[in-house]
Amino acid sequence: MFAKNFGSRSRRLLRVVQQPYSPLSPHCSALSCLIPIKDRSYASLPSNRVQQYGQTYPCIAIRAPSLKSPNFPPLTSTEKMDVPVKAILQKSRGIHVRDLLALSIQTDSMDPGDHLVLPRGEAVLMKIGHIKAITWRDCAYLFDSHRPDVVLFSSTLQNSLVQLPSSPSEHFELFFLEEVLREVCDTWDRRIKLYRPVVDKVIGGVGDGTGDGGVHRLVPLKDSLMDFQVHVQSLLNTLNNLLENDDDMVGLLLTEKWIAQKEGKEVDLNDHEVVELLLEDYSRQLHSILGNITKLLGRVQTAQDHYAIKLSTYRNDMIRMNVRLSIATVGMGFATMVAGFFGMNVTHGLEEIPGVFFPTVVGSLSVGGAIYLACQSHLSGGAAQHRGKMRAMEAQSVTMMLKDMNSLDYAVKRVIEDGGEEGREEGVEGEREGKLGREDFRMILETARGGRRVTDGELQLIFDIIDESGDGFFQKGEFRKLDLEWRKAVGEEQGLGEEGGEDGVNKS
Repeated sequence: MFAKNFGSRSRRLLRVVQQPYSPLSPHCSALSCLIPIKDRSYASLPSNRVQQYGQTYPCIAIRAPSLKSPNFPPLTSTEKMDVPVKAILQKSRGIHVRDLLALSIQTDSMDPGDHLVLPRGEAVLMKIGHIKAITWRDCAYLFDSHRPDVVLFSSTLQNSLVQLPSSPSEHFELFFLEEVLREVCDTWDRRIKLYRPVVDKVIGGVGDGTGDGGVHRLVPLKDSLMDFQVHVQSLLNTLNNLLENDDDMVGLLLTEKWIAQKEGKEVDLNDHEVVELLLEDYSRQLHSILGNITKLLGRVQTAQDHYAIKLSTYRNDMIRMNVRLSIATVGMGFATMVAGFFGMNVTHGLEEIPGVFFPTVVGSLSVGGAIYLACQSHLSGGAAQHRGKMRAMEAQSVTMMLKDMNSLDYAVKRVIEDGGEEGREEGVEGEREGKLGREDFRMILETARGGRRVTDGELQLIFDIIDESGDGFFQKGEFRKLDLEWRKAVGEEQGLGEEGGEDGVNKS
Protein backbone atom coordinates (compact mmCIF):
# COMPACT_ATOMS: atom_id res chain seq x y z
CA MET A 1 0.00 0.00 0.00
CA PHE A 2 2.95 2.28 0.70
CA ALA A 3 4.38 1.68 -2.78
CA LYS A 4 0.96 2.11 -4.37
CA ASN A 5 0.21 5.47 -2.76
CA PHE A 6 3.69 6.87 -2.74
CA GLY A 7 5.78 5.34 -5.51
CA SER A 8 4.03 7.33 -8.23
CA ARG A 9 4.94 10.59 -6.49
CA SER A 10 8.65 9.94 -5.90
CA ARG A 11 9.91 11.17 -9.27
CA ARG A 12 7.73 14.29 -9.15
CA LEU A 13 8.91 15.06 -5.62
CA LEU A 14 12.51 14.62 -6.71
CA ARG A 15 12.00 17.13 -9.48
CA VAL A 16 10.49 19.64 -7.02
CA VAL A 17 13.17 19.24 -4.39
CA GLN A 18 16.11 18.76 -6.81
CA GLN A 19 18.09 16.90 -4.17
CA PRO A 20 18.09 13.20 -3.24
CA TYR A 21 17.34 12.21 0.31
CA SER A 22 20.26 11.56 2.59
CA PRO A 23 19.75 10.74 6.24
CA LEU A 24 22.97 12.60 7.05
CA SER A 25 22.09 15.76 5.15
CA PRO A 26 21.66 18.76 7.48
CA HIS A 27 19.37 20.39 4.91
CA CYS A 28 16.80 17.62 4.50
CA SER A 29 13.64 19.13 3.10
CA ALA A 30 10.08 18.22 3.98
CA LEU A 31 9.60 16.80 0.50
CA SER A 32 12.77 14.75 0.21
CA CYS A 33 12.21 13.01 3.53
CA LEU A 34 9.17 11.30 2.06
CA ILE A 35 11.33 9.14 -0.24
CA PRO A 36 11.49 5.59 1.21
CA ILE A 37 14.81 4.38 2.58
CA LYS A 38 15.47 0.79 1.53
CA ASP A 39 18.57 0.26 3.63
CA ARG A 40 16.83 0.88 6.97
CA SER A 41 15.63 -2.03 9.02
CA TYR A 42 12.55 -1.87 11.25
CA ALA A 43 12.63 -5.44 12.46
CA SER A 44 13.40 -4.30 15.99
CA LEU A 45 10.42 -1.92 16.20
CA PRO A 46 7.15 -2.86 17.94
CA SER A 47 4.62 -4.68 15.80
CA ASN A 48 1.93 -2.05 16.36
CA ARG A 49 4.15 0.47 14.59
CA VAL A 50 4.97 -1.86 11.71
CA GLN A 51 1.28 -2.55 11.07
CA GLN A 52 0.54 1.14 10.50
CA TYR A 53 3.39 1.91 8.11
CA GLY A 54 1.11 1.55 5.11
CA GLN A 55 -1.28 4.27 6.25
CA THR A 56 -1.05 7.66 4.60
CA TYR A 57 -2.48 10.99 5.66
CA PRO A 58 -3.08 14.13 3.57
CA CYS A 59 -0.85 17.01 4.58
CA ILE A 60 0.88 20.15 3.36
CA ALA A 61 4.67 20.08 3.58
CA ILE A 62 6.38 23.38 4.33
CA ARG A 63 10.16 23.76 4.03
CA ALA A 64 12.04 26.51 5.77
CA PRO A 65 14.01 28.89 3.55
CA SER A 66 17.72 28.05 3.53
CA LEU A 67 20.51 30.40 2.51
CA LYS A 68 23.31 27.93 3.20
CA SER A 69 22.79 25.41 0.43
CA PRO A 70 23.11 26.42 -3.24
CA ASN A 71 20.71 23.63 -4.18
CA PHE A 72 17.81 25.38 -2.42
CA PRO A 73 16.30 28.69 -3.49
CA PRO A 74 15.75 31.16 -0.62
CA LEU A 75 12.00 30.64 -0.81
CA THR A 76 9.46 28.47 0.92
CA SER A 77 8.37 25.28 -0.78
CA THR A 78 4.84 24.02 -0.05
CA GLU A 79 2.99 21.15 -1.64
CA LYS A 80 0.02 18.94 -0.83
CA MET A 81 0.73 15.23 -0.51
CA ASP A 82 -0.26 12.02 1.22
CA VAL A 83 2.46 11.35 3.76
CA PRO A 84 2.90 7.76 5.00
CA VAL A 85 3.45 6.97 8.65
CA LYS A 86 6.74 5.33 7.72
CA ALA A 87 8.14 8.62 6.42
CA ILE A 88 7.20 10.41 9.65
CA LEU A 89 8.87 7.75 11.77
CA GLN A 90 11.95 7.84 9.55
CA LYS A 91 12.20 11.59 9.92
CA SER A 92 12.41 11.47 13.72
CA ARG A 93 13.09 8.45 15.89
CA GLY A 94 11.50 10.17 18.89
CA ILE A 95 7.99 9.97 17.43
CA HIS A 96 5.87 6.92 18.24
CA VAL A 97 2.65 5.70 16.71
CA ARG A 98 0.81 6.52 19.92
CA ASP A 99 1.90 10.15 19.45
CA LEU A 100 0.30 10.16 16.01
CA LEU A 101 -2.86 8.71 17.52
CA ALA A 102 -2.84 11.48 20.14
CA LEU A 103 -2.46 13.97 17.29
CA SER A 104 -5.72 12.58 15.79
CA ILE A 105 -4.49 13.01 12.22
CA GLN A 106 -6.83 10.21 11.19
CA THR A 107 -9.95 12.23 12.04
CA ASP A 108 -11.29 15.75 11.64
CA SER A 109 -12.77 15.89 15.13
CA MET A 110 -11.46 18.33 17.71
CA ASP A 111 -12.36 17.47 21.27
CA PRO A 112 -12.06 20.18 23.93
CA GLY A 113 -9.25 18.39 25.75
CA ASP A 114 -7.19 17.57 22.65
CA HIS A 115 -4.85 20.57 22.57
CA LEU A 116 -1.26 19.44 22.93
CA VAL A 117 2.34 20.48 22.27
CA LEU A 118 4.65 17.46 22.54
CA PRO A 119 8.43 17.76 22.13
CA ARG A 120 9.63 14.43 20.75
CA GLY A 121 13.35 14.31 20.14
CA GLU A 122 14.04 16.05 16.83
CA ALA A 123 10.40 17.01 16.29
CA VAL A 124 7.49 18.75 17.98
CA LEU A 125 3.91 17.52 17.60
CA MET A 126 1.21 20.11 18.10
CA LYS A 127 -2.55 20.21 17.95
CA ILE A 128 -3.66 23.78 18.61
CA GLY A 129 -7.12 24.91 17.61
CA HIS A 130 -7.79 23.72 14.07
CA ILE A 131 -4.07 23.22 13.34
CA LYS A 132 -2.53 19.74 13.52
CA ALA A 133 1.13 19.69 12.63
CA ILE A 134 4.54 18.15 13.13
CA THR A 135 7.54 20.45 12.87
CA TRP A 136 11.24 19.81 12.66
CA ARG A 137 14.02 22.35 12.66
CA ASP A 138 13.84 22.75 8.87
CA CYS A 139 10.34 21.70 7.79
CA ALA A 140 6.80 21.03 8.99
CA TYR A 141 3.76 18.95 8.05
CA LEU A 142 0.30 20.52 8.20
CA PHE A 143 -2.34 17.80 8.35
CA ASP A 144 -5.99 18.00 7.27
CA SER A 145 -4.88 19.59 4.02
CA HIS A 146 -8.41 19.21 2.62
CA ARG A 147 -9.70 21.85 5.04
CA PRO A 148 -9.92 25.35 3.54
CA ASP A 149 -8.78 27.06 6.75
CA VAL A 150 -5.64 24.92 6.86
CA VAL A 151 -4.88 25.70 3.20
CA LEU A 152 -5.36 29.41 3.88
CA PHE A 153 -3.06 29.22 6.88
CA SER A 154 -0.37 27.51 4.80
CA SER A 155 -0.55 30.33 2.25
CA THR A 156 -0.31 32.93 5.01
CA LEU A 157 2.62 31.07 6.52
CA GLN A 158 4.41 30.92 3.18
CA ASN A 159 3.96 34.66 2.66
CA SER A 160 5.25 35.35 6.16
CA LEU A 161 8.35 33.27 5.50
CA VAL A 162 9.07 35.05 2.22
CA GLN A 163 8.50 38.56 3.58
CA LEU A 164 10.77 38.21 6.59
CA PRO A 165 13.88 40.43 6.35
CA SER A 166 16.10 37.57 7.57
CA SER A 167 15.72 33.86 7.14
CA PRO A 168 14.02 32.16 10.10
CA SER A 169 15.60 28.82 9.20
CA GLU A 170 17.88 29.09 12.25
CA HIS A 171 14.82 28.82 14.54
CA PHE A 172 12.16 27.63 12.15
CA GLU A 173 10.42 25.56 14.85
CA LEU A 174 9.81 28.63 17.06
CA PHE A 175 8.67 30.68 14.10
CA PHE A 176 6.22 27.94 13.13
CA LEU A 177 4.92 27.58 16.71
CA GLU A 178 4.36 31.33 16.98
CA GLU A 179 2.54 31.44 13.64
CA VAL A 180 0.25 28.62 14.75
CA LEU A 181 -0.51 30.34 18.07
CA ARG A 182 -1.10 33.65 16.29
CA GLU A 183 -3.45 32.01 13.79
CA VAL A 184 -5.50 30.35 16.53
CA CYS A 185 -5.64 33.46 18.73
CA ASP A 186 -6.68 35.63 15.78
CA THR A 187 -9.33 33.09 14.81
CA TRP A 188 -10.75 32.98 18.32
CA ASP A 189 -10.63 36.75 18.65
CA ARG A 190 -12.66 37.07 15.45
CA ARG A 191 -15.05 34.49 16.82
CA ILE A 192 -15.59 36.68 19.89
CA LYS A 193 -16.46 39.58 17.60
CA LEU A 194 -18.94 37.34 15.79
CA TYR A 195 -20.49 36.16 19.03
CA ARG A 196 -21.19 39.69 20.30
CA PRO A 197 -23.87 40.65 17.72
CA VAL A 198 -25.39 37.19 18.05
CA VAL A 199 -25.68 37.64 21.80
CA ASP A 200 -27.14 41.13 21.33
CA LYS A 201 -29.66 39.80 18.82
CA VAL A 202 -30.74 36.87 20.97
CA ILE A 203 -30.96 38.90 24.17
CA GLY A 204 -32.92 41.62 22.38
CA GLY A 205 -35.39 39.05 21.06
CA VAL A 206 -36.15 37.41 24.38
CA GLY A 207 -39.45 39.30 24.54
CA ASP A 208 -41.50 40.61 27.39
CA GLY A 209 -41.42 37.42 29.39
CA THR A 210 -44.99 36.36 28.58
CA GLY A 211 -44.12 34.37 25.47
CA ASP A 212 -41.20 32.29 24.29
CA GLY A 213 -39.68 35.17 22.25
CA GLY A 214 -36.03 34.30 21.66
CA VAL A 215 -35.69 32.17 24.77
CA HIS A 216 -35.32 29.00 22.70
CA ARG A 217 -32.10 30.49 21.29
CA LEU A 218 -30.51 31.14 24.66
CA VAL A 219 -29.80 27.49 25.45
CA PRO A 220 -27.89 26.62 22.23
CA LEU A 221 -26.06 29.95 22.40
CA LYS A 222 -25.00 29.28 25.97
CA ASP A 223 -23.92 25.74 25.08
CA SER A 224 -21.85 27.06 22.18
CA LEU A 225 -20.15 29.67 24.36
CA MET A 226 -19.42 27.10 27.06
CA ASP A 227 -17.91 24.74 24.49
CA PHE A 228 -15.80 27.62 23.18
CA GLN A 229 -14.74 28.42 26.73
CA VAL A 230 -13.64 24.82 27.29
CA HIS A 231 -11.52 24.92 24.10
CA VAL A 232 -9.77 28.14 25.13
CA GLN A 233 -9.26 26.93 28.68
CA SER A 234 -7.78 23.67 27.39
CA LEU A 235 -5.20 25.47 25.25
CA LEU A 236 -4.43 27.84 28.12
CA ASN A 237 -3.81 24.87 30.40
CA THR A 238 -1.53 23.34 27.77
CA LEU A 239 0.60 26.49 27.59
CA ASN A 240 0.69 26.78 31.37
CA ASN A 241 1.88 23.18 31.65
CA LEU A 242 4.67 23.97 29.21
CA LEU A 243 5.64 27.05 31.20
CA GLU A 244 5.91 24.94 34.34
CA ASN A 245 8.21 22.38 32.69
CA ASP A 246 11.71 23.58 31.81
CA ASP A 247 12.59 20.33 30.05
CA ASP A 248 9.64 20.65 27.66
CA MET A 249 10.49 24.27 26.88
CA VAL A 250 14.07 23.27 26.10
CA GLY A 251 12.67 20.42 24.01
CA LEU A 252 11.06 23.02 21.74
CA LEU A 253 14.50 24.42 20.84
CA LEU A 254 15.16 21.95 18.04
CA THR A 255 17.81 24.06 16.34
CA GLU A 256 19.70 24.66 19.57
CA LYS A 257 19.63 20.95 20.33
CA TRP A 258 20.90 20.14 16.84
CA ILE A 259 23.78 22.62 17.15
CA ALA A 260 24.65 21.34 20.63
CA GLN A 261 24.61 17.76 19.36
CA LYS A 262 27.03 18.66 16.56
CA GLU A 263 29.36 20.30 19.06
CA GLY A 264 29.04 17.44 21.54
CA LYS A 265 27.35 19.58 24.17
CA GLU A 266 24.02 19.69 25.97
CA VAL A 267 21.49 22.49 25.88
CA ASP A 268 21.42 24.48 29.09
CA LEU A 269 18.03 24.51 30.83
CA ASN A 270 18.35 28.27 31.24
CA ASP A 271 18.30 28.81 27.47
CA HIS A 272 14.51 28.55 27.26
CA GLU A 273 13.87 32.24 27.94
CA VAL A 274 12.78 32.94 24.36
CA VAL A 275 10.28 30.07 24.53
CA GLU A 276 9.02 31.25 27.92
CA LEU A 277 8.44 34.79 26.66
CA LEU A 278 6.62 33.44 23.61
CA LEU A 279 4.32 31.22 25.66
CA GLU A 280 3.64 33.93 28.25
CA ASP A 281 2.60 36.41 25.55
CA TYR A 282 0.04 34.09 24.01
CA SER A 283 -1.06 32.94 27.44
CA ARG A 284 -2.02 36.56 28.15
CA GLN A 285 -3.93 36.73 24.88
CA LEU A 286 -5.82 33.56 25.76
CA HIS A 287 -6.64 35.00 29.19
CA SER A 288 -8.11 38.05 27.44
CA ILE A 289 -10.18 35.86 25.11
CA LEU A 290 -11.35 33.79 28.05
CA GLY A 291 -12.40 36.94 29.88
CA ASN A 292 -14.47 38.07 26.89
CA ILE A 293 -16.16 34.67 26.74
CA THR A 294 -16.96 34.90 30.43
CA LYS A 295 -18.54 38.32 29.88
CA LEU A 296 -20.70 36.99 27.05
CA LEU A 297 -21.75 34.02 29.16
CA GLY A 298 -22.60 36.43 31.97
CA ARG A 299 -24.82 38.44 29.63
CA VAL A 300 -26.61 35.29 28.50
CA GLN A 301 -27.06 34.17 32.10
CA THR A 302 -28.35 37.62 33.03
CA ALA A 303 -30.86 37.42 30.18
CA GLN A 304 -32.01 34.03 31.45
CA ASP A 305 -32.39 35.36 34.98
CA HIS A 306 -34.19 38.44 33.68
CA TYR A 307 -36.59 36.28 31.70
CA ALA A 308 -37.16 34.07 34.75
CA ILE A 309 -37.97 37.15 36.82
CA LYS A 310 -40.39 38.41 34.17
CA LEU A 311 -41.99 35.00 33.98
CA SER A 312 -42.38 34.95 37.76
CA THR A 313 -43.88 38.43 37.62
CA TYR A 314 -46.34 37.32 34.95
CA ARG A 315 -47.20 34.28 37.05
CA ASN A 316 -47.73 36.49 40.07
CA ASP A 317 -50.01 38.75 38.00
CA MET A 318 -52.10 35.73 37.08
CA ILE A 319 -52.29 34.69 40.72
CA ARG A 320 -53.20 38.25 41.67
CA MET A 321 -55.97 38.26 39.06
CA ASN A 322 -57.25 34.97 40.43
CA VAL A 323 -57.33 36.47 43.93
CA ARG A 324 -59.21 39.52 42.65
CA LEU A 325 -61.78 37.33 40.95
CA SER A 326 -62.18 35.39 44.17
CA ILE A 327 -62.71 38.62 46.09
CA ALA A 328 -65.26 39.78 43.51
CA THR A 329 -67.02 36.44 43.85
CA VAL A 330 -67.25 36.99 47.61
CA GLY A 331 -68.76 40.46 47.10
CA MET A 332 -71.26 39.20 44.53
CA GLY A 333 -72.06 36.28 46.80
CA PHE A 334 -73.25 38.66 49.50
CA ALA A 335 -75.56 40.42 47.03
CA THR A 336 -76.96 37.14 45.73
CA MET A 337 -77.39 35.97 49.32
CA VAL A 338 -79.75 38.90 50.00
CA ALA A 339 -81.63 38.13 46.79
CA GLY A 340 -81.91 34.50 47.88
CA PHE A 341 -83.34 35.48 51.21
CA PHE A 342 -86.03 37.60 49.59
CA GLY A 343 -86.73 34.89 47.04
CA MET A 344 -87.87 32.37 49.62
CA ASN A 345 -91.55 31.48 49.63
CA VAL A 346 -91.88 32.77 53.18
CA THR A 347 -93.88 35.84 54.09
CA HIS A 348 -91.92 38.46 56.04
CA GLY A 349 -94.04 41.59 55.67
CA LEU A 350 -91.53 43.65 53.65
CA GLU A 351 -93.25 42.78 50.40
CA GLU A 352 -96.17 44.95 51.52
CA ILE A 353 -93.94 48.06 51.83
CA PRO A 354 -94.06 50.11 48.64
CA GLY A 355 -90.69 51.03 47.01
CA VAL A 356 -88.58 48.62 49.09
CA PHE A 357 -87.17 46.75 46.05
CA PHE A 358 -84.71 49.35 44.76
CA PRO A 359 -83.25 50.27 48.17
CA THR A 360 -82.71 46.58 48.87
CA VAL A 361 -80.91 45.99 45.55
CA VAL A 362 -78.74 49.09 45.90
CA GLY A 363 -77.93 48.32 49.52
CA SER A 364 -76.90 44.71 48.84
CA LEU A 365 -74.74 45.73 45.86
CA SER A 366 -73.14 48.50 47.90
CA VAL A 367 -72.25 46.13 50.72
CA GLY A 368 -70.78 43.65 48.18
CA GLY A 369 -68.73 46.41 46.57
CA ALA A 370 -67.52 47.58 49.96
CA ILE A 371 -66.36 44.05 50.79
CA TYR A 372 -64.43 43.89 47.49
CA LEU A 373 -62.77 47.27 48.02
CA ALA A 374 -61.81 46.41 51.58
CA CYS A 375 -60.13 43.16 50.54
CA GLN A 376 -58.42 44.85 47.58
CA SER A 377 -57.13 47.65 49.78
CA HIS A 378 -55.75 45.12 52.21
CA LEU A 379 -53.82 43.29 49.46
CA SER A 380 -52.48 46.28 47.52
CA GLY A 381 -52.99 49.33 49.62
CA GLY A 382 -51.33 52.70 49.25
CA ALA A 383 -48.86 51.93 52.03
CA ALA A 384 -47.57 48.83 50.22
CA GLN A 385 -47.19 50.74 46.97
CA HIS A 386 -45.36 53.51 48.76
CA ARG A 387 -42.98 51.02 50.37
CA GLY A 388 -42.32 49.41 47.00
CA LYS A 389 -41.61 52.77 45.40
CA MET A 390 -39.24 53.75 48.20
CA ARG A 391 -37.39 50.44 47.91
CA ALA A 392 -37.00 50.92 44.16
CA MET A 393 -35.59 54.41 44.67
CA GLU A 394 -33.24 53.12 47.35
CA ALA A 395 -32.04 50.34 45.05
CA GLN A 396 -31.38 52.91 42.33
CA SER A 397 -29.43 55.06 44.77
CA VAL A 398 -27.32 52.09 45.85
CA THR A 399 -26.64 51.24 42.21
CA MET A 400 -25.56 54.78 41.38
CA MET A 401 -23.31 54.98 44.44
CA LEU A 402 -21.62 51.62 43.82
CA LYS A 403 -21.23 52.38 40.13
CA ASP A 404 -18.73 55.16 40.83
CA MET A 405 -16.85 54.30 44.00
CA ASN A 406 -13.76 56.19 42.83
CA SER A 407 -15.51 59.53 43.20
CA LEU A 408 -16.73 58.63 46.69
CA ASP A 409 -13.22 57.57 47.67
CA TYR A 410 -11.88 60.89 46.36
CA ALA A 411 -14.47 62.88 48.31
CA VAL A 412 -13.71 61.00 51.53
CA LYS A 413 -9.98 61.61 51.12
CA ARG A 414 -10.65 65.30 50.52
CA VAL A 415 -12.63 65.51 53.75
CA ILE A 416 -9.91 63.66 55.68
CA GLU A 417 -7.12 65.75 54.20
CA ASP A 418 -8.42 69.30 54.41
CA GLY A 419 -11.92 69.02 55.80
CA GLY A 420 -13.38 69.93 52.43
CA GLU A 421 -12.31 73.57 52.73
CA GLU A 422 -12.14 73.97 48.95
CA GLY A 423 -15.66 72.67 48.61
CA ARG A 424 -17.19 75.09 51.10
CA GLU A 425 -18.96 78.22 50.06
CA GLU A 426 -19.83 81.16 52.22
CA GLY A 427 -23.27 80.98 53.79
CA VAL A 428 -23.87 77.24 53.48
CA GLU A 429 -24.59 75.00 56.40
CA GLY A 430 -21.14 73.42 56.41
CA GLU A 431 -19.55 76.67 57.53
CA ARG A 432 -19.55 75.36 61.07
CA GLU A 433 -16.04 74.78 62.31
CA GLY A 434 -14.82 71.19 62.00
CA LYS A 435 -17.98 69.98 60.29
CA LEU A 436 -19.06 69.42 56.71
CA GLY A 437 -22.73 69.59 55.72
CA ARG A 438 -24.71 67.85 53.04
CA GLU A 439 -24.46 70.55 50.40
CA ASP A 440 -20.71 70.91 50.92
CA PHE A 441 -20.16 67.19 50.54
CA ARG A 442 -22.49 67.15 47.52
CA MET A 443 -20.30 69.79 45.84
CA ILE A 444 -17.12 67.79 46.51
CA LEU A 445 -18.72 64.62 45.19
CA GLU A 446 -20.06 66.34 42.08
CA THR A 447 -16.59 67.76 41.44
CA ALA A 448 -15.17 64.25 41.62
CA ARG A 449 -17.82 63.06 39.14
CA GLY A 450 -17.05 65.77 36.65
CA GLY A 451 -20.15 67.83 37.38
CA ARG A 452 -22.62 64.93 37.23
CA ARG A 453 -25.48 65.53 39.67
CA VAL A 454 -25.67 63.65 42.96
CA THR A 455 -29.25 62.74 43.81
CA ASP A 456 -30.79 63.25 47.21
CA GLY A 457 -31.18 59.49 47.58
CA GLU A 458 -27.46 58.89 47.04
CA LEU A 459 -26.54 61.65 49.46
CA GLN A 460 -28.96 60.34 52.09
CA LEU A 461 -27.57 56.82 51.70
CA ILE A 462 -23.98 58.03 52.14
CA PHE A 463 -24.89 60.02 55.25
CA ASP A 464 -26.82 57.08 56.68
CA ILE A 465 -23.69 54.94 56.35
CA ILE A 466 -21.01 57.38 57.54
CA ASP A 467 -22.81 59.95 59.73
CA GLU A 468 -22.80 58.08 63.04
CA SER A 469 -24.08 61.01 65.07
CA GLY A 470 -27.04 61.55 62.77
CA ASP A 471 -26.77 65.35 62.97
CA GLY A 472 -26.47 65.76 59.20
CA PHE A 473 -22.80 66.82 59.34
CA PHE A 474 -19.56 64.98 58.68
CA GLN A 475 -16.74 65.20 61.21
CA LYS A 476 -13.18 63.96 60.73
CA GLY A 477 -13.55 61.54 63.61
CA GLU A 478 -16.35 59.73 61.79
CA PHE A 479 -13.89 58.71 59.07
CA ARG A 480 -11.49 57.03 61.49
CA LYS A 481 -12.95 53.60 60.88
CA LEU A 482 -12.53 54.04 57.13
CA ASP A 483 -8.91 55.10 56.86
CA LEU A 484 -7.27 55.98 60.17
CA GLU A 485 -3.68 55.19 59.23
CA TRP A 486 -3.89 57.15 55.99
CA ARG A 487 -5.36 60.12 57.86
CA LYS A 488 -2.51 60.07 60.37
CA ALA A 489 0.05 59.97 57.59
CA VAL A 490 -1.54 63.00 55.95
CA GLY A 491 -1.53 64.86 59.27
CA GLU A 492 2.17 64.23 59.76
CA GLU A 493 2.96 65.43 56.24
CA GLN A 494 1.06 68.64 56.94
CA GLY A 495 3.20 69.25 60.04
CA LEU A 496 0.43 68.57 62.53
CA GLY A 497 2.57 66.11 64.50
CA GLU A 498 1.34 64.74 67.78
CA GLU A 499 -0.63 67.89 68.53
CA GLY A 500 -2.71 67.59 65.37
CA GLY A 501 -3.34 63.91 65.91
CA GLU A 502 -4.21 64.48 69.59
CA ASP A 503 -6.55 67.31 68.70
CA GLY A 504 -8.30 65.12 66.17
CA VAL A 505 -8.81 62.41 68.75
CA ASN A 506 -10.21 64.84 71.31
CA LYS A 507 -12.62 66.31 68.81
CA SER A 508 -13.88 62.91 67.82
